[in-house]
Amino acid sequence: MKRQVMLLIEIVFAALVGGCGPSSCGVIGWSPDGRKIVTAWPSSKGSSVLRVVDLQTGRSSALRGVRQASCPLWSPDGRSIAYARQTGDGVGVFVHDTVANRSRRIGTLPAVPVVWREDSARLLTVADGVAVCHSMPDGAPTWEARLPDQAQAPITQGAWIADTDIVAFLAGNDVWLIEGAEAAKLTTTGDVIGFAVMPGAREIIWARAGRNPRYILLSVYAMSLKERHARRLAFPKRVMAVNPNPRTGPDAVGRAAFAPDGKRMAVTCLYQRSKRSFVRVFTMTVDGRDARQAWPPANAAQDAEAELFGEFMFSPDGSRLAIAGAIGKQAQLHVCKPDGTGGKTLLTAPLPK
Repeated sequence: MKRQVMLLIEIVFAALVGGCGPSSCGVIGWSPDGRKIVTAWPSSKGSSVLRVVDLQTGRSSALRGVRQASCPLWSPDGRSIAYARQTGDGVGVFVHDTVANRSRRIGTLPAVPVVWREDSARLLTVADGVAVCHSMPDGAPTWEARLPDQAQAPITQGAWIADTDIVAFLAGNDVWLIEGAEAAKLTTTGDVIGFAVMPGAREIIWARAGRNPRYILLSVYAMSLKERHARRLAFPKRVMAVNPNPRTGPDAVGRAAFAPDGKRMAVTCLYQRSKRSFVRVFTMTVDGRDARQAWPPANAAQDAEAELFGEFMFSPDGSRLAIAGAIGKQAQLHVCKPDGTGGKTLLTAPLPK
């Protein structure tokens, strides 16, 4: 099972092979209206393609001519999808025009996309330790920021602070800010598993993994972007649906994703039982209430060997949670309500042999 999942990761994250440095590569990108998902999905020919799934009809279609792709990021205006694709000279950033149905490359260096600005007029990419801000739609670079060595770990999340040229990103399990084309740490604990910019762009909220989640699952913090003083938010050591009993609790917490309003979050929990290892995704309020398992879905076997090969992400309006994972020998794209109920599998694919 682990070997199959690793093969799938190699396919879906093909853009990482080129050695382009930090990336926010994932496999899920929501449309700004929350009605569609673009996903880097394994194809029958052994590469990854970008598929757009309509949540209302359940139908999906591949973007024309896009293969060996990952890191799909839908622009806030809905007109463009940025993505990384393996090319002859490494990894390139491309932008697909959803109206004209064609793609073009942005920049010439091997790079991956990180985040769009809220007006879709800027796109941040990362190449060989340098963050580059591109003016869109022409793609011309407007500023560059050299990333410190500590920020050379893969960038797993990015967020543009609205109405500013400040970008927040998660690298090396710490939150960083790029201000005035300079990168600096916002946190220094090395255990941050997810963050979000709160509505109004005045605060950042983040989650830290507990050292032993069987006893303390995680902790949640918030910081004003003006005063820069962090405060710990109320969160219980034990969450009834996750670690009520240390003997059955998770062995590690992998990642957290916050809903856009900052009121709810989803958390990856990893388990090691005898010779089996598996993953569960739980959703809960940021104060640890109303927790329940969101994935694997309720109809899956309780001992299902589930793995995340991609990520999970709330829709822009917070009404849905999308999860990319694998159960047994099948990859699946699962979507549910933010509380984990009403789940539906939209895409499936056999894992590589």
